[in-house]
This record gives sequence, structure tokens and C-alpha cells, in this order.
Amino acid sequence: MREQARQQRTPLPPFFSSTHDVKCEEHVVRSTGKDLEVRETCGEGTSKSEIHLLFHAVDSEHVTGTADVTATMGGHTMHSQSKMSMKWLGACPPGKNE
Repeated sequence: MREQARQQRTPLPPFFSSTHDVKCEEHVVRSTGKDLEVRETCGEGTSKSEIHLLFHAVDSEHVTGTADVTATMGGHTMHSQSKMSMKWLGACPPGKNE
């Protein structure tokens, strides 16, 4: 079942624009069986953000990742770096994966 889910490719939702009314462009830089690298740029007027996401499947149940974000608004710039460690806990109950 997990193999079928891996084979079904769906467009990635915008990292920020899914919750904000901002124009974003996403670009999958690299996608392999174990790695995913995505760059996203968002902006309107004097506000903009650049997001760089890296994910690595360590094995079938563990994924590590990093997120680098640079956001500029009103002439002020903020930079954020995050490290993630994820573990597959199990399938979602029917109707709960929406």
C-alpha cells in the first residue's frame, strides 16, 4: 500500500500560499526514491519569501529534513532554519486523511 502511495505523484501544495492569499511559484529541484528538494518563492509588492525544503527518506519509516526560509516585509528581513525528524506511525483511519 505504501508503495502505491509513493508511485502516485500529486502536485505539491504551496508551503505558504495554502494559508495566505499570496502568489507563489514552486519548483521541484530534485525528486528521487529517497530525496525531495523543493524551492518556493512567494511575493507581492514589497513582501517576498524564499523557501528551500530538503527531505531524505532514511528508511521506509523515517524521514529527515531541513527548511530554510528567508522572508522580507517592509524592508525587514528574517531568516529561519529548521531541522525535522519524522516517523511513520501508521495509516490514517478512513476519512481522516483529508
